Order: sequence, then C-alpha cells, then structure tokens
Amino acid sequence: YNGSAPGRDAGVYRVGCMRFDRLDPTAPIARPAEPILGPDRPWERSGQNAEVVFAEGLVRHGGRELLYYGCADSRIGVAMRAAG
Repeated sequence: YNGSAPGRDAGVYRVGCMRFDRLDPTAPIARPAEPILGPDRPWERSGQNAEVVFAEGLVRHGGRELLYYGCADSRIGVAMRAAG
C-alpha cells in the first residue's frame, strides 16, 4: 500500500506492506513498523510531485521479486530482491 504519515514527514509518500489471512482477507496477520520503500534517489525526491514513491505491481520472476513503482509522478522504477 502507499501512504503518508502525519508529523515531520507529512506529504512524503512511501510504500508499505501487510500480510493478510488467506482464509479471511479482512484479517491482517503482519505489518512491518517501517515502510519497505521511500524516496531517497534524486528522481524520487524531485519531479511533478516531489518526495513520492508508490507501488504499481509486484512480480516474482527468476527467483526475484520485482516491485514496479512510480517516482515523483515523473518516472517509473523497479526495486529488486531475492524472493523468499
């Protein structure tokens, strides 16, 4: 999911994640305390809407997870990690 927290970083959009029960998709099981992706690269920090990254899609391919995401409403990026 995408969102902005209140406080010092209000208006900075980051990507979070949450796991739900497969038998009851209304029941969350786990949620990390910190976002999994935030704007830190120059192309994520400036653009049409500065300080914004937002998830578009997650793909598992070749033993990796690829998270396609928008950067400052101006570019598209992909973040990679080993699937697991």
